[in-house]
Amino acid sequence: MNHKDTKNTKRFFVSLGSSWCIMGGMCDVQLMDNLFILSGAVQTGVLRAGTKALLFDCCETVTPERLAALGITQVELICCTQPRRPNVAGAYAWAARGAGLVVAAAGQELFAQPEAYWAQWKQRYDIMQFQPVPQVPVAPLPVTRAVDDGEVIEWEGYRIRVVGLPGPLHGAVAYLLEGAAPVCFSGDYLYGPGQFYELYPFQSDYLDVHGFRGEPNALEASLGALRDCGAAVLVPSHGEIMRDPAAAIALTLDRLHAVQQTYAVTGHGDESMRADSVDFVQHVGDTTSLLVTSESGDALLVDCGDDTVVWALLKMRSEGAIRGIDAAYITHYHCDHVWGLGHLHFYYPEMEVIADAHLADVLRHPSRYRLPCISHRAVPLTRPVADGETWQWREFTLTSYHFPSQTLYHDALLVEGHGRRVLFAGDSFGPGLWLADYCPPNRNLLGEDEGFFRCLRRLREMQPELIYDAHGQQPFRWTPAQWAEKEAGLRQRAALLREMLPWEHPNFGLDEGWIAAYPYQQDAGAGATIRLDVRFHNHAPHERLAAAEPVVPAGWALDPYSLTVCTLPAGAEGHAQCYLHIPLDAAPGPYVIPLRITWNGHFLGQVRHAVVTVFG
Repeated sequence: MNHKDTKNTKRFFVSLGSSWCIMGGMCDVQLMDNLFILSGAVQTGVLRAGTKALLFDCCETVTPERLAALGITQVELICCTQPRRPNVAGAYAWAARGAGLVVAAAGQELFAQPEAYWAQWKQRYDIMQFQPVPQVPVAPLPVTRAVDDGEVIEWEGYRIRVVGLPGPLHGAVAYLLEGAAPVCFSGDYLYGPGQFYELYPFQSDYLDVHGFRGEPNALEASLGALRDCGAAVLVPSHGEIMRDPAAAIALTLDRLHAVQQTYAVTGHGDESMRADSVDFVQHVGDTTSLLVTSESGDALLVDCGDDTVVWALLKMRSEGAIRGIDAAYITHYHCDHVWGLGHLHFYYPEMEVIADAHLADVLRHPSRYRLPCISHRAVPLTRPVADGETWQWREFTLTSYHFPSQTLYHDALLVEGHGRRVLFAGDSFGPGLWLADYCPPNRNLLGEDEGFFRCLRRLREMQPELIYDAHGQQPFRWTPAQWAEKEAGLRQRAALLREMLPWEHPNFGLDEGWIAAYPYQQDAGAGATIRLDVRFHNHAPHERLAAAEPVVPAGWALDPYSLTVCTLPAGAEGHAQCYLHIPLDAAPGPYVIPLRITWNGHFLGQVRHAVVTVFG
């Protein structure tokens, strides 16, 4: 499926339960006499032996009717490349008819016991690890065999060798159908020559400083395993069938290294640009919090990372170093910047809590979002301010800016006073002047008026004398030459990613949040009707049509008057609106609701989800 060119797209309707979705993509392909590739949200390989079949993955569009057209009445085995819903959503129906499942040993628990994954706190709040990706199955699937690298599956005279993939995608393997022209079903490590379908799923740890490499060299190692497995043909889950795997992977590695070099440019620091702090600013201990003190003795706090900040401020007040805390300004939602704020507000109930209006909802209602490093503690925000809003505090002039840098939900505070002009930039910049855009799930976007392009332009407009980053003990200065260097790195990256990603804009492959359930998590009583929106951010330069369909639990119902389709102008955000009826006899507990997504005529599958907790 090529998202850039839909002129030759074959569209047809596929029955999905009680609803109908438009599905677009490549036409079905016959690779050899008994091997077929069925298009869908993912490409399903069908190996036929008489009236029986072995499947490589199983999209939910692989219905008995589609297989009957190939003379197939029975599916005996499904070889799963990865534990992701779009790849296995169709397996439930065939497993109920007796089909067995082959999965990677490293990921078998996500098939057999997915409830253990969904119950983990680390997959909900304070998220610092991104593997497995949050598209794992919702309900269990019976695993017949768990396999490792080099094992062979024998079926009806065919030999299928398991190709181990080191990472970063957790629980992913490839399968090589041996023969005169071996065919490898390679999963999502490659879309086409020099291309990936998406980059954000490759993030492994929060501190993967090259953006999406996962564990060091794991992505390159997996591409190497595919290159060296002996395949004459690669069939990816998404993308084009590749008949020269070595050339396709060589181009991909070249582009990958080129993109990573741009991260080295923007992630390069220069500690020599550190400067002495001004006399009215100090760090509060070894935390992310900074304190601005007025001549009156009153103070303004920038971020409040944990309770040690609270104790330090109370100690300063008791010793007469400060008179009190007038206000706290919050640069972004990360837990190490907001964790202690509720506690501080208890001691200073009159304290204003200020942040840019773009941050208001995520600070006040963190349960409505699934984002990295998000705290479960709501921030008692009392004063949302507009982008560019200026006000007076004691002898200082303060100006707040929307500053979408390390994360889309970020702002910055310019403080002018005592003849100085300083900017509090939160986590926008790492120690030594580097751009902290290494974690795509944060939603650090790439565009002329987005992300760091917007921030660098703002720096030119503001011309701050000094910049305070939250994780350094001293402020720093930037020169116009350094601004230009970082901007050049971003431009080079944008150009490379336009080639590397098959979407109309690189942000589709960088920004996991371009589709998101809102609220991500909500509570409701049995018998209630709830509203669930599915938000879309159209990064494309043209109007697009989006549709969402919740896959509701047994006994639940989607209100037929739900507005599940929306039209989005170029660059705009919008949402589909779903109303769900919860039955009176619904058992208490959390329910994960997968969301089927159709984008511009392309059926993407169950790529997102929401969580509803039913109380008695």
